[in-house]
Amino acid sequence: MRGKNPKYLRPNRKRYEFIYQLNKEDTLLFPSKSISKTTGCKYPEEKDKAIIQRDIILEQLKIEIDARRNATEGKDEEIEIKNQKAINELQSKKREVRTEDNRKGIGQLLCKKKYEKLDNSDSNVIQPKGKSLKQLELEYAKKVAMAEVLDFKEGILRKKISDHKLYEGDSGLMKKHHRFLSYIYSTIERYTVNRNIILYHYDKIPCTITVLAKTLDISRTSLNDIIQDSIEEDWIYKKNNKNNKREYLIIPTKLRLNFWLIYCKRRYYKAKSSGLAKAIIALEVYENTLNF
Repeated sequence: MRGKNPKYLRPNRKRYEFIYQLNKEDTLLFPSKSISKTTGCKYPEEKDKAIIQRDIILEQLKIEIDARRNATEGKDEEIEIKNQKAINELQSKKREVRTEDNRKGIGQLLCKKKYEKLDNSDSNVIQPKGKSLKQLELEYAKKVAMAEVLDFKEGILRKKISDHKLYEGDSGLMKKHHRFLSYIYSTIERYTVNRNIILYHYDKIPCTITVLAKTLDISRTSLNDIIQDSIEEDWIYKKNNKNNKREYLIIPTKLRLNFWLIYCKRRYYKAKSSGLAKAIIALEVYENTLNF
């Protein structure tokens, strides 16, 4: 039976599973000697779909293997730990000293050490040395723009190949998320309602029809339509409100929370790829020097 399965695919609990045996050198880069991932495709009826998923996963894996082969993360991490340790020690000393002169002197050493930390990072770092606040703000603005343009470069020009990494090869989840995005971006009301529901959830604010209607200044009719659409799509559900039996609490489903997690991952990757995080650090270092 094994010989009849497509290459790198095998049945596992009525699903096709992707399995890739690493060569001897690459086993040092991963915790195990093989890589296995679910395709989400039923065995054996979704064979063709599983082959497509296999090709996607295989392409992603090749990129990851190449990245690990060329990585110098160990060295960078060691430098990062040493620099952070020195920074922590200086911060402790600064809190302990009593005179303003000593505190200022330690503050200058602390600032210098933070510059060194930036110097040892990758080429996307914005070096604060000799730059004015205005220059650093312009650099930050540029990095924000570069982070946003990644959606076009990777999403449109590369036909959303990069998206599959965020969904871990689950094309069904990706389609559901794209359907959700198409819905909320179709009108400003749909966007703000769905956005506020997720924000209230994480901020632990009880979300009801009344709360949404007041905070968003939206008609009850439009709001009820959006709520009903979202329930039917399994993005939210209603739950009895113990504090007010005449109203329901509106709560995001696991699927909706998963969409939010994917969105946050996307923001993280964009910020990392564009060097946005380093631009923020550079601004923080500059601002800290003003307090010395």
